[in-house]
Amino acid sequence: MSVIVVLTGIFELLVALYFVRDVPFYLRKEYRVVKGVPSEIMYQEGSGRVSSRLSVKIEGETFNLPPRFVDTIQKNKDKPMEIKYLPITKWYVEMKSNDQLLQ
Repeated sequence: MSVIVVLTGIFELLVALYFVRDVPFYLRKEYRVVKGVPSEIMYQEGSGRVSSRLSVKIEGETFNLPPRFVDTIQKNKDKPMEIKYLPITKWYVEMKSNDQLLQ
C-alpha cells in the first residue's frame, strides 16, 4: 500500500509542477496572444459526473474554455477574436472580439 501512496504523491507533484511553471508568467503579466477567426469550436455536453467541455481552435492553437462561454463563442464564431493566455497551460486570461471583452 505504501508504494501506491508514494506513486500517487509523485504523480500529484508532477501535475502541480506543470501548473506552477505558469506562475512567473502570470505574476509578470507576460501572456501570449493569438488573434484570428476560430477555425473549430467543439462543445461536449456533460452528463452525471462528467463536466461539459468547450474547445476553440484559433491559428492552430486549441484552448479549453469554461462551458459558460459557449453562447458567447457561438455568437462571435465568424468574428476575429483575441485570446491572451498563459504559455504552459494555455489557460485563457482574457478574450476579446471586436475589441469588446467577452465574459
